[in-house]
Order: sequence, then structure tokens, then C-alpha cells
Amino acid sequence: MSKRFTYTKSTFVNAPVARVWAVLTDPICIPKFYFGMDWKTDWQKGSSIVFSGDHDHQYFEDKGNILDIEKEKFILFNYFNPEWEEEDLPENYKVFRFEVEAKNNETIFTVFEYNFINEEAFASIKVKWDSVLYTVKQEAEKK
Repeated sequence: MSKRFTYTKSTFVNAPVARVWAVLTDPICIPKFYFGMDWKTDWQKGSSIVFSGDHDHQYFEDKGNILDIEKEKFILFNYFNPEWEEEDLPENYKVFRFEVEAKNNETIFTVFEYNFINEEAFASIKVKWDSVLYTVKQEAEKK
């Protein structure tokens, strides 16, 4: 069995939990922080998610599922890109968790990414998640 890696990073957001949650689930805001991708889902546990967008003028659709969700607490979901050189099996899906927690008059927003199978992929995502954290923070603080 190969070694798996997990990435976690948090930021403080000067906004209430409800506002940060609204950014995370708003179809207008999602592409701003999630790499230009639209998400189509009903935000219910067990529901599918279709991640779609345009990359280098090429339309794509990736897929995933809401594994668990608690409003204004966390979203646990998985993600699979059919172009990966891996079989479409549950163990090959990336797993993400977005978590929000009230702390005094701020919100702690934390991202978790699980199931990296190589160190190169693990190393490359740090800048990606810094961008997500920064953009969610900016969107929530300006609302």
C-alpha cells in the first residue's frame, strides 16, 4: 500500500460563520475561489457534485459526492477527474473538507485535502489552497 498524505491550512476571517458559509455554498462565489469551476449540487449528504468549467478553452466535467455536511459547520466531499491516470474507484478520489468555526468575533476557515499518493502532488497544492483561503476571506469580509 502506498503512503498517503494530508494537507491542512486555516485562516481567520473577520466575518460571522454564516457569511463564510454563504460564500462557500453560493454558486456565484464558488468559481471565484475554486479555480473557476462551477459546482452543481443540492448540498445534501449523499448527493452528487458536478464540477465544470473551461481549462485552456476546453470544457470539462469532473465529479464527486457530498460525503457529509452540517450547515455552518463543515462540508466533506470527494472529487475525481476522469483524465487522471487512475481507475474511477472510491480509493482514487481526492477527499476535501471545508470547516468553519466561530472564534470570538471571527471565523476560522480550514481546508483539508486527503489522499495524496505522491509527494509531488502534495507539494504543488500549497499555493492552490493559499489562494482558496485568501479568496474566501476576501469575499466573506466584503459582503
